[in-house]
Order: sequence, then C-alpha cells, then structure tokens
Amino acid sequence: MFSVVDANESDRHNYGQATIDVLNNVSRSLASSRYPRKNLVYVSEGMTYGLDGAFYENEWDFKREAEFARDFMVEMSKAFDIAKHAGVPVYTIDPRGAPDATSTRGGGMPLRAITRQWNTMRTIAENTGGLAFVGNSDIVKAVEQLVHDSDNFYLLGFYPEPLVRDGKFHDVDVKIKGRSDLRVRARAGYSAPPATPPPTVDLAAAFNAAMGAALPEGGIELRAFAAPIVPGGRGVRTAVTLQVSYPTIAGKLADTLDYAIVALDGDGKIKASARKSFEFSASPRRAGDVTFAINDVIDLPTQPLALRIGVASHRLGKVGVIHTAIEPPRVSAADAVLGGVILGYAGVAREEAKPKGALNGLVPFQPTTDRDFSTTDTLRIFAPVFWRGNGTASVTLSIRQGEKVLVERRDMLEAAAVETAVSARGFAVPSSGQSRASFATSLPLAGVPAGEYVLTISAGVSGQIAKREVAFRVR
Repeated sequence: MFSVVDANESDRHNYGQATIDVLNNVSRSLASSRYPRKNLVYVSEGMTYGLDGAFYENEWDFKREAEFARDFMVEMSKAFDIAKHAGVPVYTIDPRGAPDATSTRGGGMPLRAITRQWNTMRTIAENTGGLAFVGNSDIVKAVEQLVHDSDNFYLLGFYPEPLVRDGKFHDVDVKIKGRSDLRVRARAGYSAPPATPPPTVDLAAAFNAAMGAALPEGGIELRAFAAPIVPGGRGVRTAVTLQVSYPTIAGKLADTLDYAIVALDGDGKIKASARKSFEFSASPRRAGDVTFAINDVIDLPTQPLALRIGVASHRLGKVGVIHTAIEPPRVSAADAVLGGVILGYAGVAREEAKPKGALNGLVPFQPTTDRDFSTTDTLRIFAPVFWRGNGTASVTLSIRQGEKVLVERRDMLEAAAVETAVSARGFAVPSSGQSRASFATSLPLAGVPAGEYVLTISAGVSGQIAKREVAFRVR
C-alpha cells in the first residue's frame, strides 16, 4: 500500500523535529551549568498538528499523518528525558495571549487547532517540571509569574544510601510529608558518579570548550568590565579589565593563567579575539582570597557584541569564563556620544595588574569592577566623549538615590583632538572633523549615607544628549 504525502504534513513534521532538536541542544548546554537554578523558556504558538493524531490509527497503519505524530511523540519523550536529566524545566509561553481564533496556523477548525497547540505546550512544560502560560490575556503578567516562579525555590541535598557508583541516572521523587494535596516540582533525579575515576582533565581542551560554550563557566571566580574608549581605523579601542579571585591559599601563590577574549555578534560570528598567558605570584595581604587584575585592549566594531572572557589556572587546574554585553558607540553627525564610564580607586593600586602599562594613554587609573564601596573610599571617574565638529560639549555628573540628587557637577569640554581617518572594511571610523575629550573627576564618599545609588553622566552638543548610568552601593 502506498500513501500520498501532504506537503503541509511534511513541513509540520520537519518544524516539529527542528523544535525538538533546539530544545535538546539547549538542555544539553545547560546541563553543565553550575547555577543552582536553570530553566528554558520556550516562546511559541505550539506545534501545528496534534499529538492525538498518533492514536487515530494502529501502529501498522500507513497513514502518514499518524506515522508523523507517533514519530514526533517518540522524539518528544526523548527530549523530556534529556531535559529532566539535565535538571532543566521548560516554561512555555504562547505570545498570542488569548487569541480570537480568526487566524491560526496549521489549517483545520481554528478552535481545534489552537487547543492542539496549547495541549502540546502544556505537555512540554508538565513533563519537564516547568509551567505552561497559554491562553493568558495578560502576557506581561504571565512573564512576571514565570520570573517569580523561577526565582523562588528551595535548594535541598541528600546522601543516597547506598550510593551506587554506576554512572547512571537515578530517579528521585520529592514529596511533602503529610500533604498529599500538594504537588512538588523538583529535579527528576541525579546522575551517579562512575565506578572508575574520570581521566585527568586536559586543561587546554577544557578551556577551549568553555570559551566556545553558550554559558559561563564558574570554576574560577571572575568579574569583568569593558568600556569603549577611542574610535580608530579598526573600530573602537576598548579597555577590558578582568578581576580574578583565588580561594584561600596558605603561603605564597604562584600560578600561570591562560587568558582569552572573544567578541561575538548576534549570529555567533567572531568579530575579534585574543589569547595571552600571564605569570602571577603574590602573598595574601589578608586572610581570605587573592585577587589579580588582567588589563587588555581590543579593537571592536561598532555593533552589539557579546564578550566571552576567560582564564585557565594551571595551579588550580580549573577554568573560568564570564560573559558580558557591549555596544561600542557609532558617532553620527552632530551627536554627542559617551564611551564607557570607568570607576577606580584614588590612591595606591589595591591589586596587582598584568601586564603593566596595558591601559596607558587610554585610562588614567586602574579600573575596578567593584560596585560596593566604603565611606573611606574616594572614587575616580573617567568617561570619554566624542562628537562631530569643533565646538564644546557640556557634561553633567549626578549621584542620586531614588529621586533625591546628592551630587551634581557640570563641566564644559573642549575638543582634545580632531582626527581624520579613512573607512576600513565595514567598521564605522572617525571622519574629518571629529572631536574627542575626556571627562575625569574624583568623588570622596566620606559623609555619604549607606545605601544604593545611581551615577549618571550626561554629555550634550547642540541639544543632543547622550547618557550612561552606573549603579553602586555605599556600605
């Protein structure tokens, strides 16, 4: 017996399989994450054919629609296992809210098609430990509920008795004693350690894998900061500071750190990269961790980018990678543009930085990634300003707590340089008549009440205003 394949059915099946592949890939990526809570948000109208089609005919029937549905259910079941073993609940959201059924993908009777789609979305959520938000008339509220559900959880642990070292996944059923009326959403189980110890970690391979992964790697405590400073012929020169913290170590610390930075665009294409190695040695100044800073300068194109910055410690045998977003500014006619706002401490440098002089000529002090300060600190603040023409730029600095303004300073900047450059392979570069100046000041925190504040720097030329804000806390 032969069957005629409906092109629409084939397309729907392909789209469904592609969705499963994406869910599986994301679940596998999240599996290695060290975060205590991780989830996946799936935004869709749902599949365009119903899972009930699998039961229309028996398994020996050659009807292609039923065959597709059965195949889809098998693959979906595998996806559920992958998500549960990775500890990744899937939250599903239908962006249509409460549709009026006047237009629906998938053909057939609109209400029936919508019901099928919602059932699929509910099935995905319920079988992975997530929640389904379908048919909601208030999408904003649905997203708020999703975030609230994800943010509120208990972190529990237990010791299996006996612990079977077989490398397999073991189911765990969590219940509340004496409350059979309540349903607990929890991880489906745990993966037992293998019977034989894992092979020695190849640090270089682990570092390469972490730099290429979609998620940060928390093997080493890192904090990073990147700020566009100067437009140039190859893009925008950007200052990068990576703070590396070691755990408590007795005696003198000596280590080799392999360092890497990669800039990726929205399509995941590498737009800039660098790799280096540094030798560190120091004795702890106090009980607790040891912190170093790595300074770097990289030329970035003027577009939204994701920076992956990481290190591999030969002493610890561990890898750490942190991700941050950046969008180097594009100078347009008559507009004032602010680079990054950089904070630092006045006085003697508080941590060793490698390599020495890496930021000379770009930033007048050692940047810090700290955003918690003491009333005994004096902050140094630096921000580059660019604009077209040869006029002056007005700059305003303000510190506010809520609506209350504690500090406000104004300044006028004269052009420090007027540059001429030629275009270079797609990068936005300074053209004739571009002005540049730097705003720099110090801010003693003595007398500032403890609390949370927002530092705002605004720059304007001919009525055009650019603004950047930095949140910080005073202890």
